[in-house]
Amino acid sequence: MAHSSDERQREEELKTQLRPEARERLIGRIERFLDLERWGFHLSYVVPKSKNDKVIYDSPWCRVKFTLLIDLREGDEMAIWYARSHVPNDVELVME
Repeated sequence: MAHSSDERQREEELKTQLRPEARERLIGRIERFLDLERWGFHLSYVVPKSKNDKVIYDSPWCRVKFTLLIDLREGDEMAIWYARSHVPNDVELVME
């Protein structure tokens, strides 16, 4: 499913809210290893410049949240959570 130019512009605006290292380590990996666009997902929400970077991708059917913890000694840790499409962005217990 191809995104419209408005959706692509919105995604680019969201990406700028993340720390540079999170853009590369989190968004970069998601885009490189998971073809979310193929399944109808688009970036819909980010938690800007936080200790644990979080992004949410939406599809017509569900939402997927990715978090990244950057640890220079142990290596990066990425976690993935699933939720139904109606769950709000800020509901941590449902998304975790």
